[in-house]
Amino acid sequence: MEPIAIQLNGVSKMRKRRVIGPIDLTIPEGYIVAILGHNGSGKSTLLNMLQQVVLPDAGQIIWFGQEHDGPLPIELRQQIGFVADNAGSEENRITAQEAAHFRAYWYPRWDMKLFDQLIHDMEVPVDVKLNKMSKGERRKFEIAAAIAARPRLLLLDEPSSGLDPFAWKVMVEQFRTFMAGETPRF
Repeated sequence: MEPIAIQLNGVSKMRKRRVIGPIDLTIPEGYIVAILGHNGSGKSTLLNMLQQVVLPDAGQIIWFGQEHDGPLPIELRQQIGFVADNAGSEENRITAQEAAHFRAYWYPRWDMKLFDQLIHDMEVPVDVKLNKMSKGERRKFEIAAAIAARPRLLLLDEPSSGLDPFAWKVMVEQFRTFMAGETPRF
């Protein structure tokens, strides 16, 4: 039997216009699972519940075989890589390189050599502030940073948003490499 990355048992969340769930879902480690749905259907809310950014109103979420009633322990958060649909503004005024050094502090498995390789190969400027990057450059930075953290679980919310068709194809190949446990190469 394969180890379980995430298990949801009857998870639901009430939103202004709808109820999301109840959701029963088991995701084994090493698998890619796509969450599809219309805009506003709750995909981002579900991903936020998996990180405890948003708490479910009912149900149970189990991460790597462990349930946590309170906030997720930092050791567990360090095993989850996340690319949000909209990048946060906390790092807007720093460069990609500065953001990488900041994130490396929080992720003990952070691989700076891998990050530098990905950023170089994807042609993301390291000396430009994140809020001055194009949407595609910022997205590529976020993907590189999520992979460089060497997470056990990688959550992606609209990962291709802002990417041109060539960059999208490269991104898919790198996710395949990541899933194979190899060092991604752009």
